Amino acid sequence: MNNKTLNSMLVTGFSLAFSMGVNAQMHIAPSGDVGVGTVLPASSVHVLRSDGTARILVEETNGVKGPRDLFEIKNNGNPEFRMTNSGNGNSWVFSAGLRFVVKNNAGAWVSRITKTGDMEITGSLTTAGGICGTGGCDLVFHPDTPVESIEEHATAMWANSYLPAVGPTPENAPINLSEKTGGILNELEKAHIYIEQLNNRLSEQEQQYAASVAHFEGELQQLKLENQTLLLQQQEQFAELKAMIKMQMPAQNLVTSLD
Repeated sequence: MNNKTLNSMLVTGFSLAFSMGVNAQMHIAPSGDVGVGTVLPASSVHVLRSDGTARILVEETNGVKGPRDLFEIKNNGNPEFRMTNSGNGNSWVFSAGLRFVVKNNAGAWVSRITKTGDMEITGSLTTAGGICGTGGCDLVFHPDTPVESIEEHATAMWANSYLPAVGPTPENAPINLSEKTGGILNELEKAHIYIEQLNNRLSEQEQQYAASVAHFEGELQQLKLENQTLLLQQQEQFAELKAMIKMQMPAQNLVTSLD
């Protein structure tokens, strides 16, 4: 140890102080706790600054690129890493055991990830936004937004084997949930537009059918009336004919001839 590296090493009271100048910058308490910037370390290693420069850096300069463990914590149980906002007292805790767990200020878990990658959250999932495929999100309802016809959409869908706004989704391939959800929303909104179009077509056909039924029922009723009129005329003509025959034929042959 030389003076260029360490100007002085002092034993003051019950702590060992290392100094780079007049004031000591590092203290080792009798408990073994190390304070950097504090003479009263509150933890095994306590770094304290008040000028906005407090940080810890672990740097590996090996020229061979590759993953390395640069930070490791161990515990007989779940090791936990806490981040606390000293301005409002809120804390977030990262806990690792059978699952990687994120806990809120109350100590309740809000997110859990299993070793196989399955994820649970207790709240809602919100992304920064998306374009909903190539056709826009709620823009599909804007009058200036072109929407392909049902026939055009069906042709593209069957030709490509996927929904146009969703795009291809190969089996077992990674999925961009934001893009896919936006594309699905676009397709869902267009589907409701198509439903309305089909409903309008069906309503128009039902009206045409009802009008046709009413027309044919009117025609049928007219035919019935004409048939009834014709039948009455025929009955009247038959009655007149019977009367004429009765007047012209002998009485003894009338009953036999007309019965």
